[in-house]
Amino acid sequence: MQIKDDYDIEFYPFFGGLKPSGQRLYKNLFPKIKVADENIAIEGKYTPEMIYPVMHAIYKDHPEIFWFTGSCQVTIRDGYVIELVPEYNKLAKGYEKKAKELEKAIGKYLEGTYKLSLINKAR
Repeated sequence: MQIKDDYDIEFYPFFGGLKPSGQRLYKNLFPKIKVADENIAIEGKYTPEMIYPVMHAIYKDHPEIFWFTGSCQVTIRDGYVIELVPEYNKLAKGYEKKAKELEKAIGKYLEGTYKLSLINKAR
């Protein structure tokens, strides 16, 4: 089961709450965190204060990425973050297999829910 839009603000409210620059960074970081990249080069001028809300938004919007702790370490040069090292738990190894198992296990319960409104999904 695949979600059509990883950036749907109705489905991902923390993404929707970010400023446009934060949303751009989220779109850059999310696919890399999803596959448990260990070192992520940051392009653009982002301060640590700009990075942390984005990491929090990814963590809160995507509980299916259970290997991501929501924390990270950053390397700073001239006041800007140039590299980010997300923190993953021990489940990050073999995440693809675990993610597929989880998707298969819950798939029958969630089938068709992506077409429902948020209120009906919660029911």
